[in-house]
Parts: sequence; structure tokens; C-alpha cells
Amino acid sequence: MLHPEISRQTRTAIAAMALQLPGVSIVPFRMKLDDFERTPICFDKWQGLLETGPDPRVLLLMADPFTTPTAEILESLDLAAPGLPAVGALASGAKRPGGHVLVLNDSLHRSGLIGVSLGGDIRADVIVSQGYKPVGRF
Repeated sequence: MLHPEISRQTRTAIAAMALQLPGVSIVPFRMKLDDFERTPICFDKWQGLLETGPDPRVLLLMADPFTTPTAEILESLDLAAPGLPAVGALASGAKRPGGHVLVLNDSLHRSGLIGVSLGGDIRADVIVSQGYKPVGRF
């Protein structure tokens, strides 16, 4: 929620993204609990994903913090595709596993990680932000 006077950290909220990017391939994917049991974690999933779309330039990720070993997943991504930017966030607000809902296309998931790979005619400049500043007029 990007508003200077409203915080949704203590109430239910939704974050949504819709993309229309001519010349860009958009490949949605999901990693589930079974994928996290292999070693290195998700390495085969990353390799399969990287072969699916043309020249991935950036990954957009959203993960459930209770069920996703994010550090290990990012380490295996770096093994599979060194230097490929991955940006995203952890779902927040729930107090226990199963409390978050991740939506990917027409399916709902209460665990794991969802994301999209963007490739083709796109350039990604990645920065880190620990907060937000409203944009526009309020």
C-alpha cells in the first residue's frame, strides 16, 4: 500500500501486478515444498526455467516466509544463473503457516514461492529499498 497515512501491516491487504510488455517473454512459475527437499535446493527447477524462456533478464519472486528457505533458493539460483537479478518480497501479515495466499494465474497457493521470469526486450536495473515513499499526489 503506497500511501503516507495508511498502513496495511496490521490488516489484511492484497498486492497485485499486471504486465503488458511487448517484445518481452513472461514465464510464470511456482516452487513447492517438494522442490525444497532436493539438494541443492531447486537447482533443477532453475535449470528448467532458464531453458523455458528466451534469455531471462530478471525474476520477480513472492514467497511464503513460513515454508520457503529463501537463502538456499537464492544460493541455488546463483549457481544455476550467476548474476541473474531476482527481486521480490516475502508475504507478510500471517502469524502462522497457511495464512498467506499466493495467486499465480488462476491458482491459489498457501505455501512455497511464485514468480515470473522476464526475458527478451527488457532491461532491469535493480535497487534495494527498505521502505517506501509515496509517488504522486495524495
